[in-house]
Amino acid sequence: MSLILIPASWLTGLALMRTLPGGRGMPALAVLLSGLAVLGAVSAASGAYSLNVALALCIGAGVACLGYFIYRPPRWLVEDDDDDPPLDWLTRTMIGAVVLSLAMALLASLAPVTSWDAAVAHIALPSDYSLAGHIYFEDGNVYGGYPHLAHTLYAVAYHGGGERSVTLLNWLLAGAALWALYALGAEIGGPRVGWIAAAMLACAPIFADQAGGVSIDLPFTAFSTASVWLLARWFRTQTLADVLVAGMLAGAACGIRHTGYLCAVLLAVGLLLGGGKERFRAVAAFAGMAFLFALPWLVRSAVYTGNPFFPLFAEWFPPSPIPHQAITGLGLHESTEPLGWRTAWLWLRFPWDIIMRPQDYDGWSKSPGGLVLILGVPGLFAGGRAARTLGLYGAAGGTALFLFQRLARYLLPFFAAGMVVAALAVERIERCRVLIRVVLIGGLIYGLALHAAAIHFKVPVALGLQSREDYLESRVERYGMFEYANEQLVDGRVLSVDQRTYYLRPRAFQNHWALPGVAGLPPDAQRAWLLHNGIRHILFPTNFVMQSGGVRDAMLALRETWRADPEHYPLRSVLNLTDPRTGDAERVEVYDVAPEDSD
Repeated sequence: MSLILIPASWLTGLALMRTLPGGRGMPALAVLLSGLAVLGAVSAASGAYSLNVALALCIGAGVACLGYFIYRPPRWLVEDDDDDPPLDWLTRTMIGAVVLSLAMALLASLAPVTSWDAAVAHIALPSDYSLAGHIYFEDGNVYGGYPHLAHTLYAVAYHGGGERSVTLLNWLLAGAALWALYALGAEIGGPRVGWIAAAMLACAPIFADQAGGVSIDLPFTAFSTASVWLLARWFRTQTLADVLVAGMLAGAACGIRHTGYLCAVLLAVGLLLGGGKERFRAVAAFAGMAFLFALPWLVRSAVYTGNPFFPLFAEWFPPSPIPHQAITGLGLHESTEPLGWRTAWLWLRFPWDIIMRPQDYDGWSKSPGGLVLILGVPGLFAGGRAARTLGLYGAAGGTALFLFQRLARYLLPFFAAGMVVAALAVERIERCRVLIRVVLIGGLIYGLALHAAAIHFKVPVALGLQSREDYLESRVERYGMFEYANEQLVDGRVLSVDQRTYYLRPRAFQNHWALPGVAGLPPDAQRAWLLHNGIRHILFPTNFVMQSGGVRDAMLALRETWRADPEHYPLRSVLNLTDPRTGDAERVEVYDVAPEDSD
């Protein structure tokens, strides 16, 4: 199914480009991504009624596109430009690194999904939608109110082809992120700069972590980086279509991740400051299209949660049906700290810390790699005005996230811009050229080695030498708890403290931000809340709760209520499991919630 979405998006993008002045000459990547944005919005609207309808629309568009290709092949498919100069050894090396990284990611995408973010949201929601047959508002999953472009596309892919269809679509979008970075680098410094920048991303730990599973950060990077590329192109061509499509992609990025709003604002400011005589027209065109393509996702969040920017700016809107932590105040997010006398020093250190010490923020697997810093700093001086502009873009985005959410994966679009700056250093610094290239190639080899190490355990299951169940049991903590629930807890909704509800077939409630409020209620009100939400069973993994930070006290308080009232909360079972990663024992308590007619 994921292979159908690509030609379907291409045909949709072609139709869209025909409506824009100068749009017929748009590059292939811009056509594809803009079509994907439109297809996502159409799928969200039709999928709310039935995913079968959304699937039929996508298949119809895909088949029509294949027929169109046969009838009228695109010029770039049938023409070979013999005037291109031969590739030098460095460019060939960069292309080889990109191809090798993509090949390893493709192999990893054949293994079952085990990443936390995917099992909590990125494939958990699509699988729930597919099971229900339509896209609905899942109030038990906090991410059900978030921007939904990627989740909608994944839902259509899952409904049409299951898990592997989603992982393959994610892999294709990871390739689009590399393509966008290449296009930006080639626009600013030539094809070799583009390939160097793409190779840096392809060999970064975060690419290995996310390209072979299910994520939204690489799709988000594809859209946001392509928007930067088209604006850079506009400064050369002064073609209105470039600004319009850049706005489309920036707005679509807002439908994937909230960071898209920040990217769009920064790009609009950049246009206003550097757009020359056409600045006001360009900003109006960019902002109008960005708003139009973000609008479906703003409306969706507004309808379901009462807040178009959910969960941002919660203090401006009525209480949401999905409880959520405050994240838009300075220093409120768990990854930050209140402003104080150390703030300025931590801000100065932030670029070094989040790149070279990512375990303190988002884990080493989310690092963009050290090359973006080691070569990016000299690139600011050697790369000219374009490098300094990209540096300002990255610095502004990094500062905003330093104040609100210090997560490396949220910074990926800004790191991508930094990779172009680093590639300019390789291209333009004459002194120490040999040393710089040794550092570059050494860094890429190191990144590919880490990529190979990160996926080696996936090879047996990807090649069919290990069963899916054996693999999941060896890689997913508490997988036995999910298996038990799937076999025994089929008569009601399950409250799962472990939020990886992708592995649960019964409908689940996993929003732990609701639990502190529930724990503060009287016992009768606690039970009324559980029954109101359809919860009939509770999964309580003791070790996980003790290590879960902010939700621990609330969960322990709730357990005391259940233990004190066995009539209404009978202990159904106790599971004694072993953590496959550490070998530690873990006790899982399974409680039932007695229905109202038992009183």
